[in-house]
Amino acid sequence: MSQVIQEFDIQGDINVKLDSKISFNNVTEQSLLSCQACKNQKLVSKKRKKVTKIVKVDSSLSSKEWINKHLEFWKNAPLKPILDEESIKKLDNLIINEIENSHSNFPEKRYLNSTAQNRDIVINLLRDESFHIYKYLTKEFQGLETKALELIESTDPPSKCDLNQSYHLLLMQKLKIHFDKHVKFMLKKIRDLPGFERVCSHDIHVILNEQIFILFGLREIGTLIIGEKGRSLVMEFFYNLKMLNLTEQELALLVPFILTISSKNVQDSFLIQELNEYYGRALISELSLNQRSKEFIKFLLQVIAESSKLNQFCFDILINYGIKPLDI
Repeated sequence: MSQVIQEFDIQGDINVKLDSKISFNNVTEQSLLSCQACKNQKLVSKKRKKVTKIVKVDSSLSSKEWINKHLEFWKNAPLKPILDEESIKKLDNLIINEIENSHSNFPEKRYLNSTAQNRDIVINLLRDESFHIYKYLTKEFQGLETKALELIESTDPPSKCDLNQSYHLLLMQKLKIHFDKHVKFMLKKIRDLPGFERVCSHDIHVILNEQIFILFGLREIGTLIIGEKGRSLVMEFFYNLKMLNLTEQELALLVPFILTISSKNVQDSFLIQELNEYYGRALISELSLNQRSKEFIKFLLQVIAESSKLNQFCFDILINYGIKPLDI
């Protein structure tokens, strides 16, 4: 039984920049406080208050079952980020009880009992580094939305084209080139995410295969020529995601969270689950910092729950066009 740890930022912010190659297993209070960045930022002062929730998750569960169990925990949660002392006290008691009754062997147990400064540093490390990498991944698409809006608002008559078989094949060939570029790009940058340098090549290929199409959409929020049903599913998924109006920092943390949501078929499932717990914590922390409601988070989790199914559906179609997943 593993634990998903969810932190709620109550006030303040800490802007910290650490080496992205840090190993979570080696994070200690002493080493973190000795970091020059920490000294410069004076992180030992109380700049931030946190409330932590813990959700127990059976590592044998599927993604959908995991989400359902996750949602069960939220049924009794307050609608807004917790600010009153009474609620904070109740959650503090919950934390203590969960830690004392837990039989988890995860290294986070030591981490959970560490100081608030330690937890702040790791959360901010994940948030900042994920954001920098997300901006790098999406920089080639910056400005495309503006150009698209200009075309929509233009009074010029739209160009017409014959969507025949030849044109369809041409589009799929261009898509294949673009998709291959996307795969190589993700393989190159994914290890820059904190903690992912510890994931072996086999497992990197597995987790990318399971979510590569969703990440393709997160990079450009586009659609493909994959048939009427496929187009409807894709448009519904990304419409729901777009409707949430997530910030760039929330989207940045969503990428590694979705990547690690499934630990099936990997060699080191323990590590993938551990990374998912950390990035899940960071994502919930960011959502709370932005004062997202319980309903908002519930809807987001429902959207995420559909990601693996949609990814597999689209990949099956793309394989027919010669666009194959990564070799493992």
